[in-house]
Formats: sequence, structure tokens, C-alpha cells
Amino acid sequence: MTQPVQEPIQATDLNANLMSSKNKQGSKVVNPKTNQLSFGRIPSNNNGIPTGEIYLKLGFIGSGKMRTGAYGARHIWEKHKKDLNIESPEETPEVIANILKEGVDVLVNFEANHDPHRPVVLNTELGRVALSLYVEHGINAYSIVSAYGNKNAVGTVIGQLESPIINTPEN
Repeated sequence: MTQPVQEPIQATDLNANLMSSKNKQGSKVVNPKTNQLSFGRIPSNNNGIPTGEIYLKLGFIGSGKMRTGAYGARHIWEKHKKDLNIESPEETPEVIANILKEGVDVLVNFEANHDPHRPVVLNTELGRVALSLYVEHGINAYSIVSAYGNKNAVGTVIGQLESPIINTPEN
């Protein structure tokens, strides 16, 4: 079954009502620094981690006390706004874009029990972003699961974050 195409969401559209609802979970949020959908790219490497664009989806705050299934902008705003110093929902994509700066380290903890392995992008000045691999239209991509103000992570550096391939919200 094919998922319907969802309209991209601008950072300025991330208000309290949208962030607290459960609709449009798979909608991608536009990077406010570039006006592109991608926030960066996992580089080619010799560790078996696929290359791919990184996207921030509107996501889901999770269910239950443990926030099962949480990911994306909603989860980051609801759970990590304090440690990331995010004052309003509209700031969430900008904070993520600031962490995902070209040239910062991409790490993978090969000892973790994730299959496939999940890259973490570490910006030692601002925080880190956890990613999850998915396939969209036959192409590898990464969804931003979460972000943390914690500026360290365990793992092997597999490369440095690359700038995104040029795309626009219409693509």
C-alpha cells in the first residue's frame, strides 16, 4: 500500500496545536537554514553504514510513560526541549540544523543492540542527534529519532557529516 504524499512543513508552522496532535507524522520538516528537506548526509564509509540524506519528520511523541515509538520534531520538542534550550516549537528545526553542521563527526556504536546500526551525529559544542535508517522509493535515508544536549557519545567515527544533496520542498 502506497503512503499518501505529505506536504513539507515549514519551521514557522510548528505551533503548540500541531506539535500536540497525532496527524501528519511522516511529514518532513524543512531545514530553515537551507530551505531544503535534508539536514545533511551520512558519508560513504568502510563500516557498512549506508550513505543517505537525513530528514526531520514531524513524528510522534510516543505512547505511555516510556514514550514507546517516539521520534522526530514532536518527540524532541516534548522530551528534550530543556536540555537543548528550545524555547518554542518553531525553534526545533533550527536547533537540529545547528547540531547537524557539515564536518561534524558521525559515530556508530557497533556494540549497541540496534539492527541495523544507528548512526549518531555528534557536535561537541551543541549536542547530538540519533538517526534511524529507512528506505524511501528504493533510496536509503535517515530519520532523526531524537536529539540531546549531551555532548558526548560512545562509538566509532565512520566519517564526517556531509552537506545535503540539493533538493527543494517540492521534491
